[in-house]
Amino acid sequence: MNEYGWIIAGAAAVSGALGMFWGYIKGFWSQLASRVIVSIELRGELMDPVSTYLWRHYRTSTFGRRTYNGWLTFVRPVKRVQLTAMEIVGNTGRLFWKGWRPIWMAQLTGKENESVRVGGEWVSGGYKLVFVRGLFDSDKLIIDALTEYNHLKMDCGGETTRYKITHVFGTDGKPASLSLRADSENGCCSTGPSKDTVYDVAKIMSNRLLQWKLSDLGPSRVNHGNALGQQALDVTAQQTVEEARRWKTSEDWYKSRGIPWRRGWRFQGPPGTGKTSLVRALAEDLDLPVFVYDLATLFNNELQAAWQKMLASVPCIALIEDIDAVFDGRTNKAGGHLTFDCLLNCLDGVERADGVLLIVTTNDPAKLDSALSGASGKDRPGRIDRVLEFGSLDEAGRRQLCQRILREWPENHDAVVQDGAGETGAQFQERCTQIALTNYWSHDD
Repeated sequence: MNEYGWIIAGAAAVSGALGMFWGYIKGFWSQLASRVIVSIELRGELMDPVSTYLWRHYRTSTFGRRTYNGWLTFVRPVKRVQLTAMEIVGNTGRLFWKGWRPIWMAQLTGKENESVRVGGEWVSGGYKLVFVRGLFDSDKLIIDALTEYNHLKMDCGGETTRYKITHVFGTDGKPASLSLRADSENGCCSTGPSKDTVYDVAKIMSNRLLQWKLSDLGPSRVNHGNALGQQALDVTAQQTVEEARRWKTSEDWYKSRGIPWRRGWRFQGPPGTGKTSLVRALAEDLDLPVFVYDLATLFNNELQAAWQKMLASVPCIALIEDIDAVFDGRTNKAGGHLTFDCLLNCLDGVERADGVLLIVTTNDPAKLDSALSGASGKDRPGRIDRVLEFGSLDEAGRRQLCQRILREWPENHDAVVQDGAGETGAQFQERCTQIALTNYWSHDD
């Protein structure tokens, strides 16, 4: 070996030795630092509870870079959907203070952000908490955050309403390999149900609102707790509503007797007879979240995952509209991949769906399988407990609508009510609306 060869070999040996020793030094320093600095990662569903807790109970530093985001949601004081601003924990992080004690929170980046397996699924994205050892108890912090978060999701602490409408879609009946959707929250692709398409109090709570209070945001509640009072309900419908009120407040009674705390209703009748309107009014007045399932787009695993996630929001309403448009008997005629057996297992299978008020609507009950026919003697009870028939409005219902819409023109009531005989609620409401608009515009001129 010549002189240059020895030099190169020596340099390589020295570099290797330095690299080895540097690795030892880094490992030693990491161990030493961990005795002083605590760094923990928050993954999956833990991110929102801890973020919410810090924003609510800790103050933030006025120094450093700050990250803001916008959210389109309904703003009640202005009665319309607007872009609302909020501060979020960005990539650069945010320093929180509990008294004199600091804690740093930041989004995971780089190698720290690599996917990990959580509950059988690969999840990327998360938060990192960093603080001086002894200043905080990480277990207690997480437990306190979860306790408050679950309480807020259950009754919102009086700050806002639980009532919201969440639409659950699947992958449009396409094979999963052909319909992957980008998941902006965790940076990967997902074949599971899409995110809520409307206001989500859990997501908004986990940030700092700039202009509005939490109670200012959310679905419109124009009826101020009297949405059912605006409905033209017959005696049977009124009894059904009262049953729902009692069911919501009877959790302990059901569970003390080992009875599933659930109800199943089927609303049937032609389009425009008020089936969906009654569901919306019931949810608003009882302050219940509604989950609307688009069965035609869902795979079995998607429905199961969405149903399981819904159970974290009980008591709630699970709404399946126009089921006869998807299933003819037990056959999925919509071209999707959801099986009838999977649907039944979600509705009333091995895992009990306590806290769920199931409402299934149909225009043609003759197409339904006996499992959804209702609790008649030979049919299996537990899925459908009550069947409510919707048809044309009776005279009392027509008069109630007429008095509400045409209240300034009582002289027209008798004739309008008589002329609307045989009409559905939607048809008669349109009749009253047209007459009211004509009178209003004529008076305005």
